[in-house]
Amino acid sequence: MDLALYSTIGVLLYVLALIFIGWLKGRSQSHEGFVIGARSVGTLATAASIAVSWRDVAYTTFWLSMAYANGWGLFTVYIGSVLSLTLVSRAGLRFRDIGAERNYVTPGQMLEDYIGPYSRRIYSGLILFIGVLFGAAQLFVMGTLLSSTLNWSPELAMPVVALVVAFYLWRGGYGSVILTDIIQFMVIIALVLVPFVLPPSEVTIYDLSSFGSLGWAETAALIIFPFFWNIPGPDIWQRVYSARDESVVKRALPLGAVGAAALTFALVFLGIYLRAPLPDADPSNLFALIFTEQVFSPYILSALLVVIFAMGMSTLDTWTFIISSTVLRDFVGTSIRNERDSYISYNRWITVVFLVLVTVVALSFDDLLSLLMGLMSSYAIAAPLFYVVMFRLLKPSALNDKVLVGIVLLSFVLYVYMHFMGLFGTSFVKSIIPVALGMCLTMTWALIVKIKSIASR
Repeated sequence: MDLALYSTIGVLLYVLALIFIGWLKGRSQSHEGFVIGARSVGTLATAASIAVSWRDVAYTTFWLSMAYANGWGLFTVYIGSVLSLTLVSRAGLRFRDIGAERNYVTPGQMLEDYIGPYSRRIYSGLILFIGVLFGAAQLFVMGTLLSSTLNWSPELAMPVVALVVAFYLWRGGYGSVILTDIIQFMVIIALVLVPFVLPPSEVTIYDLSSFGSLGWAETAALIIFPFFWNIPGPDIWQRVYSARDESVVKRALPLGAVGAAALTFALVFLGIYLRAPLPDADPSNLFALIFTEQVFSPYILSALLVVIFAMGMSTLDTWTFIISSTVLRDFVGTSIRNERDSYISYNRWITVVFLVLVTVVALSFDDLLSLLMGLMSSYAIAAPLFYVVMFRLLKPSALNDKVLVGIVLLSFVLYVYMHFMGLFGTSFVKSIIPVALGMCLTMTWALIVKIKSIASR
């Protein structure tokens, strides 16, 4: 009873805070502020937004279970995360000013300018597909969690969560995403207190040898993977376009990775800690067992519930706005997306339609959703397109555009095949095979074009 009461109070206070932010932001909202935060977002706000957008509830369950089984092994991924976002902040630095000049809101616009229209469509189509999975996953996990702790039915919990997100995005747009991300970061950063509030454990949490528990090959793959995963991230590029100036891009992106690492540190700590109170647990059910077995006091559990809830809300609002922007900027006619008076109205209604869609998917297709969850990393196959843009490997042309789209499609087919055939397993080395193939083919094509250019002189 105490857990349900404290959790209800905590969740309600948090939800009311988000609603108030949306209402407040909507009172003095401009068109540019709604669309891309008036391109005036500062360093700390950008870094906080990046940090919390990575910590969604689906991957929280993943981190807890993997830490329970493998210790600190997965934490090495943040070496690659910091380095990859440093690369984006340097190589992509000029795109902040170009984005302001050409009115970029989505990365697809940039891809069309520097490669061609087909690259824009294949990337944006992939983002729409992934966005539905991300959104439905957040609602499914949050609905399940609320139903098990607050005794809400999933049929009530999921629509309520979607409704709250719809309200503050309807009112404030991108400005609400950034403001709520700051609040969510302040809530989630409470995770760093985990090592200090939990009672001492017999488990050796600070066993540094577990950093190599996955073996050198898997550890190397973890460091490499962010160079594929982060580079094409639509949320990363939206933060580049919305930054106040180039110095914000330079500092905020690596700082966001550091912030995410701090949050993940606490999750890994918690996963290892749970080996003592739950010695024979199934790692895949660890997240739910924390609450059903009431491992901690009602105070800690209710606080943890609010933190997890904030993670899900942060990811859901980010991807909802990404989807609405992608639809408007990359799939409708210029007469709609360039009409300032109607743009916000279209954006709002696409937001509502998307949230209704992901709610239906989360409520109706839980088995299918579980099957497709492994595809959420598949947008990494678009990384070669962004390396071409950042390092000017190819000039815009119809031929280059079609060849690169063919490479992305080939990588996607391979990714889907490996996923449904169960070839990935828990191997991070295998998970980078499709995108590594795409990178090799892209570099080969760039070399062929270069050799032809030299030979024709």
